[in-house]
Amino acid sequence: MTSTTTNAPPPPPPAEITYSGQYSVNPLAEVSFRRMCAQIPAVLGRIARLSWRTDRRAVQLLLGCQLVTGISAAVVLAATARAMAPVLGDGTAGERLRGALPALLVLGLRHPDSAYAGGSWHVLAGHCEDESATACLAREAYEEAGLVIDPADIELVHTVHMKDRPTDLPRVQLYFRARRWEGTPKLREPDKCVAWQWWNARALPEPIVPYTRAAIESIQAGRTYTELGWGR
Repeated sequence: MTSTTTNAPPPPPPAEITYSGQYSVNPLAEVSFRRMCAQIPAVLGRIARLSWRTDRRAVQLLLGCQLVTGISAAVVLAATARAMAPVLGDGTAGERLRGALPALLVLGLRHPDSAYAGGSWHVLAGHCEDESATACLAREAYEEAGLVIDPADIELVHTVHMKDRPTDLPRVQLYFRARRWEGTPKLREPDKCVAWQWWNARALPEPIVPYTRAAIESIQAGRTYTELGWGR
């Protein structure tokens, strides 16, 4: 028994492509981020021309969709900036958050047969008797809607000096904001009010008592005083 040992030649090295010579150019050696970016407009232009020659209607539809998308995005960004303005503005964090939230208020729908503003929406209101204005508001809130409000939790936010008609005596309307209260609005005087409902101050119902609308809009604008019916 004999054995033969054969020395096999080693495998050849892997193939390598090289660029050399007078007319050969290595494109990879010329690649850089700046050069790639510089080629983007030309590439997009060629794609656009090819697409236009292939299907003009599809290109027009695509451009229309992109235009609508851009307009929608601009509207959303503008609304977001407007909503964030109170949050990023001056004041404490609590004040900024309250300014960003929708301003809600409860309005009552006056009975159609009511002596004043029948069938119109109006704030909870009343006439002062032998009492302070804050005590009057607390009393009227309970009598009309069953809400319990501490006069210490009430703050004056607006004043309206008005005349409904030239021959009427002038009146002063005081608008207060309750920081806290107990209960939910109830119909305790159905002969005067047929419904209580929460509304966004920026989307008031119609019909609404004119000086009530004027006061609410002025409060939203940061004004503390309004005059109505004085011929100006």
